[in-house]
Amino acid sequence: MEQIRNKILLLQKEIDDWKQRAEAAETKNKEGEMRILKMEQEMASLQRQAEIADEKAEQGRKDAKDAVQKRVLEGARAQSETLQRELTSVTSDRDMWQKKYEVSPILKEMAQKYSKAIQEFDDFTRSVSDM
Repeated sequence: MEQIRNKILLLQKEIDDWKQRAEAAETKNKEGEMRILKMEQEMASLQRQAEIADEKAEQGRKDAKDAVQKRVLEGARAQSETLQRELTSVTSDRDMWQKKYEVSPILKEMAQKYSKAIQEFDDFTRSVSDM
């Protein structure tokens, strides 16, 4: 009977050991599951941070492009204004010189009549010399 009791105690101890091992394994599994869940959450967070960084980088590129375009446009505008001022100045100078050396309509008409008269005279002298 003593032997049976010892055997029962030994089996009971072995059952308790297995229960402890099972509980330890279950605890480890739960800890592993928690770690996996935590890693998945961290991965999702990192993915979102990467998306945000990509969005910010894209916005930065767009802002840089806009700034360059704005500078180019401002430069072109300034150059256009400079050229417009120069054109106005040249046009003004041209107009001034045209007015200064403009021949009056009467003088133009006289010059045309004189030119016509010279031509007629030349024609006459040719015809006379041909006779």
